[in-house]
Amino acid sequence: MPSLAAALLTLSMGAHASDALKTAFTAEDIAGVVTNKGHANQIEIDSTGDPIISARNPLIAHDYQILFYNCHAGQCGAIQIRAWFKHTAPISAEQINAWNSTQTFGRVFLDKDGDPNLDVFIYAHSGVTMSYVSSELTCFLKVMRDFRAELAGSIE
Repeated sequence: MPSLAAALLTLSMGAHASDALKTAFTAEDIAGVVTNKGHANQIEIDSTGDPIISARNPLIAHDYQILFYNCHAGQCGAIQIRAWFKHTAPISAEQINAWNSTQTFGRVFLDKDGDPNLDVFIYAHSGVTMSYVSSELTCFLKVMRDFRAELAGSIE
């Protein structure tokens, strides 16, 4: 029978190995996080040759994307998680500024068509774990839900 110390060492090594610091992401790394959230997703390549993940938040039936930046040989130093909303009623810059002034995570801006966009960046250059990425995605999804609820009737 293994000793308690051996069992704890095995557990800690497993946790460390699966959640090591990363200074770059692959599309597969991030798609795995999205899949673990229960979200259908698809990896594509954008016009610059970098990966992009299209996903759907089933809790609010809304799409989002994850764009990759600073990519070299499939390893990317940063990601942007973003969702966009189609406005059904005019939304003012003052409404967006009021939202942004009360939030600590993510930012919202109006695009050239007056549609609100929500995004957040995650940089890996100093080292992050996949647990951190998962936690940041969870925060983004909550903000996405809250933003949609806040502007219910003005966006779809």
